[in-house]
Amino acid sequence: MVATIVRLLLVSISLILLDTTCLLAESKDNVSIQNRLDRIETSLSEIRRDQLNYKIEKDLLKETFSSNYQTINIVLTIVLGMFTIVGILGTIVGILGIRDISATRKEYLAELERINTLRKDLEIKLSKIGEEQEKVKTDYLEIIKVNEEQGRKIKVLELQEKISSLIKSRNYRRALEYITVGLNLDPHNTILLDQKARTLWLLNDLEGAVMAYTDLLKEDPGNKAAITNLLELFLISKRIKDFDQLYTGNKSWVDQYDDSYLVMYFDLLKNYQLGQQQQVETLTKEYIKRLSDGKKRYLKWDFEDVLNFLKPHPDSRAKKLLTTFVSVLRGEIAKEDALKAIEIT
Repeated sequence: MVATIVRLLLVSISLILLDTTCLLAESKDNVSIQNRLDRIETSLSEIRRDQLNYKIEKDLLKETFSSNYQTINIVLTIVLGMFTIVGILGTIVGILGIRDISATRKEYLAELERINTLRKDLEIKLSKIGEEQEKVKTDYLEIIKVNEEQGRKIKVLELQEKISSLIKSRNYRRALEYITVGLNLDPHNTILLDQKARTLWLLNDLEGAVMAYTDLLKEDPGNKAAITNLLELFLISKRIKDFDQLYTGNKSWVDQYDDSYLVMYFDLLKNYQLGQQQQVETLTKEYIKRLSDGKKRYLKWDFEDVLNFLKPHPDSRAKKLLTTFVSVLRGEIAKEDALKAIEIT
């Protein structure tokens, strides 16, 4: 486009020069001067038009070139920036590359190992903390359990004291209510079971008393007091076979209980229940004579049960003999006086 414009300018200039030459050559031709002037004017107009077009095209080219130049500068800046960054990275990589790769790998592995060690240590610590927490929880629950157990035991002890007081005051029904409450708290408490058996016996519920003593012996098979009480209860309730069975299983120590005085009493009571009057008389005399001299009370035993049992029975020689022997054992009558009374009667 520039070359075209230049050629147009050259052509215009050539025409001007040609016309000028013609004017000089025809200066003397006045007729044609005006015509030539008109042509020159026309040529100048065309030149001005071409100049204007040239200027417009030049401005357009300049603007286009300027815009392209700025774009190129931006692109070059970006490219150069990228090359700079790449160069910096290359420099860094180059610097890093100078170092031994194996050394870097070793450092990485060492750091990894350190992290694994820390992780393991943390896991161990967490495990210990968990164990400590579990132990604290267990101890806490154990403390609660112990406190509850202690509270229950205190309550049961208070009930036992209350029951004993009620039995002494002969308030057996009320005592039995407290016993029921106590056994609900501690079903295996042997003292409560003994109190229950004793209270039921005093209420003349012999079968209930036997069951209570049986439960007591399940909890404490070697309880001698419970065994001797149950032996007497079997005889009073006339359960001779049950007596024989229990006595046979404990004969070794029952025969030696309080210098054998207890087994003498059981023997007389058994024969009385069997209706062996002659045997009762013979054994009563024999047993009184065998009692040691100088002792006021031979057997620390509560004979209230058997005496209450004998009260409603009609008077008989066997009843008098058994009652006399019991009075001697309790220290109420001396054995010599008892023998005289038996002989006289």
